[in-house]
Order: sequence, then C-alpha cells, then structure tokens
Amino acid sequence: KAEAEALNGAEGNGSSPGTNPQPVPAPAPVQPSPGGKPAWLIATVAAVVLLRPASVTSRLTILDASSRDRYYMWQAGIDMILERPVFGQGPGMVEYNYDKYRWSEAPNARAPHLHNNPIQIAAERGIPGLVLFAWWIGAVVIAAWREFCASRRSSPTLAWPAAATLAAVGALLVAGLFEYNLGDSEVVMCALIVCSLPYAVRQERLLAA
Repeated sequence: KAEAEALNGAEGNGSSPGTNPQPVPAPAPVQPSPGGKPAWLIATVAAVVLLRPASVTSRLTILDASSRDRYYMWQAGIDMILERPVFGQGPGMVEYNYDKYRWSEAPNARAPHLHNNPIQIAAERGIPGLVLFAWWIGAVVIAAWREFCASRRSSPTLAWPAAATLAAVGALLVAGLFEYNLGDSEVVMCALIVCSLPYAVRQERLLAA
C-alpha cells in the first residue's frame, strides 16, 4: 500500500518513481493592461473637445466679467505691493483699502480679497510675508518628496501620505492662482493637517527601522 501511494504521488508530481518530485510552477499573475487609464483620459478630453457641452465651454473663457474683474484685482494688488512693499496694507485691510487702488475698468466696485494667494499675502503682509509663505511651502514639498523616496524603498505603505501631501499642496497652489483659498478657515485647517503628514511618516519610518 505504501509503495502504491508513493507511485501515485510521483505520478501526480510529474516525476518517475525513485526521483525527486519536481515542484509545479505557479501560474504567472495576470498583469493589467498598461495605458488603460491614459486611454480613458484621452477619450474623455476628446469627447469634451468634439461635443463642446455648453456647461463646460461656458466656463472656458477669459472674457467674462468674473475673469476680467480678477485681472483688475491683481493690478490693484500689485499697486498695493508697490506702495507698501515691506509691511503691506495690514492683515484684513485689503478689502477696506481696495477703493483707493481699484482700476476704473474693474466690473465690480468692491472686492473682499484679490483672488490670488501670492498677491493677497504680499499686499497684506508685504514681500517678507510672501517670502515666509514660499519658505513654508518649499519646506513641506522638500520634506514630502524626501519621505516619499525613502518610504517607497523601505516601507511602501508609508509612501502614500507623502504623495498625498505633494498632490494636495500642488492643488492648493494652482487653485490659489485664481482664488484666495487661504482665506477660508476650512481650507487652511485641511492644508495644515496635510502638511504635517511627511513629518509623521518620518517618525513612523524611524520607529519601524
């Protein structure tokens, strides 16, 4: 009976009796087709360009009143910076001093802010305030990039918070070219939490090492 079981085991492994059984290779994992997401993205962009839905194309303009008003807000902000480059107008004073610097071509008579993060910061707090803001953003981006590279090699599961920080800061900066999003407390709170992620990842990585 033992000889029969050995013979059956040898036949099941594809080897002959008296020889070492050969391991059965595992099937190769199915790799996802490369380029799937870019193909969908290209198809979506092509559909928008060809179909030109009014709900999308109506917003792709720089000639509407809102876009023109932003342009003249930025001009007024630059005038504020040139007049008081060191100390600025003071925190929260742009709205009250806007009438003095408003260009006559601006569609709206009032502006609560200048719809641009760098111009708003420099106009309120002077160029030194803008330099400090740039230093803060640069420090966060460098820390996030370093932790992303280090965690990707040692602890891949810790790499995504650093990557999320890079993406969030990039989105904040791009949106901040057309809107003063740092004037919203919920945006500032979220940005501060996200900017702390690279330092938390560094601590976690050092403890795990």
